[in-house]
Amino acid sequence: MHWDIDPALYYIKGEIRYYFKSKMPNLTQLIFDLTTSLQVNSIRRRNVDLAYTHTPDQLLTIELGKSLNIDEIDSLVIS
Repeated sequence: MHWDIDPALYYIKGEIRYYFKSKMPNLTQLIFDLTTSLQVNSIRRRNVDLAYTHTPDQLLTIELGKSLNIDEIDSLVIS
């Protein structure tokens, strides 16, 4: 994680690298519960922008751009 935080302005900016292992065959998307008060600017996997949606019910759905097998390890960067 890398963060720039200013509590006086109620401001946070940064990125997180998220590592994960598929626990199901043909995993094509990840879904996170993420407050809509945090704005997502980009999501990248292996330096490629990924498609995503961030809905009012606080679900961040990320399309991985490929299908992962069981126990396949990967990562993405959320900014």
